[in-house]
Amino acid sequence: MTLKINQPVLATLIEDGASSSDITAASNVAAKVESHSVKRLTFTLTDLVVNVAEADDYGGTKIADLPDRNLLILAVEIDLSVSKGLTTNGIIDTTDVSLALGTTAPSATPLAGSAINFSDTQSFTATEETIAYQFNNNDIADGDPGAVPGKFADSATRAIWLNAAASITADDTLTANGTITVVYVDCLNGIS
Repeated sequence: MTLKINQPVLATLIEDGASSSDITAASNVAAKVESHSVKRLTFTLTDLVVNVAEADDYGGTKIADLPDRNLLILAVEIDLSVSKGLTTNGIIDTTDVSLALGTTAPSATPLAGSAINFSDTQSFTATEETIAYQFNNNDIADGDPGAVPGKFADSATRAIWLNAAASITADDTLTANGTITVVYVDCLNGIS
């Protein structure tokens, strides 16, 4: 009789014999190659609100905390529908809006630094109430914000934020629906 279990298989530290045989180590050095799988993380946003303060002209909302480990980001894809709040003197249909993903909330306008390190800033000037925020960082030139691969050293305070900037004279909001997909390698997977 064969017993089958319907559950995911966990194999975080599989030795890769083929790769190990390609390494010639000194006689007093042991070499061991371990496979680290590529992970695909998809966030589905449902009515996620980003508050934009009139006093700052920017704002951000944390989507999730990231692992406190070294991460190598291979790709980020954004497919969001972002609705303007339409408050008088706030973010109305003719208000220009800048959006980005980063590992921290914004601290100034224009959006910069760690507020845009997952994606570069995208500016929208369309006179519409809803923005189609679509982005894939494979199209970004090396050295520009959000270029892949992105290397993020371990940090207990790192997160992923949806950040926005708009020049307004009344507090308002943006509401996001859709998906954000992050493809990454956890470089310390299985190491304690």
